[in-house]
Amino acid sequence: SWTDRDWFARRFGHHKLQAKRTLFGQKAFRRDGESATVTLAELDKQTRTEHVIVLDERAGQSKEEDMLLSDIAYDFTPPDFFPGQSRVLSFGGGPSGVRFMKHGEAWLS
Repeated sequence: SWTDRDWFARRFGHHKLQAKRTLFGQKAFRRDGESATVTLAELDKQTRTEHVIVLDERAGQSKEEDMLLSDIAYDFTPPDFFPGQSRVLSFGGGPSGVRFMKHGEAWLS
């Protein structure tokens, strides 16, 4: 279920994000460059201090991130009143921003 954090981690945790999107992945990014990745499961353990947004942006999106968004879209269909097909995943929290924005995850349409 989408409301079960453990289910989400089991279902999508294997997907990879670009390490440069995260603070904790910066060491790997400096060592390995653009090929450095972190898994969504690793990011999930850091959500109190980390926040990433992955969206359809062909210039900056990795193949792995496209696979993540496609896999999520396979399991989740937005309501009909949301026109278009722009995929956005906002995941994590962190100390920055205003208080009401510090949530675990959200879909933005």
